[in-house]
Amino acid sequence: MSGNAQEEVTREWDAMAGEWDDMASGYRDEFIKILWQETGYSSDEDRKRLVVLDFGCGTGLLTEKVQSQVAHVISIDVAPSMIKVLQEKIKSGGWNNVEVYCAVAAHVGQAAPEIKAALEAWKVKVDIVACSSVLSFVPEGDLKATMIFLGHMLKPGTGMLIHSDWSKGEDQPDGFTKEKALAMYGMGGLQAKATKTITMKTGGYEMPVFVGVATKSA
Repeated sequence: MSGNAQEEVTREWDAMAGEWDDMASGYRDEFIKILWQETGYSSDEDRKRLVVLDFGCGTGLLTEKVQSQVAHVISIDVAPSMIKVLQEKIKSGGWNNVEVYCAVAAHVGQAAPEIKAALEAWKVKVDIVACSSVLSFVPEGDLKATMIFLGHMLKPGTGMLIHSDWSKGEDQPDGFTKEKALAMYGMGGLQAKATKTITMKTGGYEMPVFVGVATKSA
């Protein structure tokens, strides 16, 4: 990758930090329904033991809802302004089961030593990697390293990655297809469990959204 590509992505997300909660809360609510349905964790009891990695956490919309249902949440994003909003939520909410890091997954090896060590400690301990409208925005040159990182975080045998992204169409020529998703999963050593395009209703609108679930073999 190019550092320029990542810097551009970071600037764009930073600029939306102040309005992101209003923009994306409806999408978040729909994604959470999909998250539990597609991963099979339908009961509160099952969820209480889970470790969830909220990849591309932004201002923590997903983290905010999930942290009360699971054992632990690790939240990662590239945008410092987004992370600052989430840190304020953690402090005001007293969420003692959430840790948050501003880091580029593809370049964790170059992160600050404390961030690198903290994320290294969670390798092969994560039950679910949740990516809500994130993977589409990873620069192409960073995609393989990103998927390798996410794959390494998951528990062998039971770990699952679930993502929602824009489905390919006339207005989204670079959107997701099954073929694109399968290639991406392969980069991280994952196998597809399910891929589908659904209609998501949020904010009075309907949109086609690609949903994929991939597993990590033992």
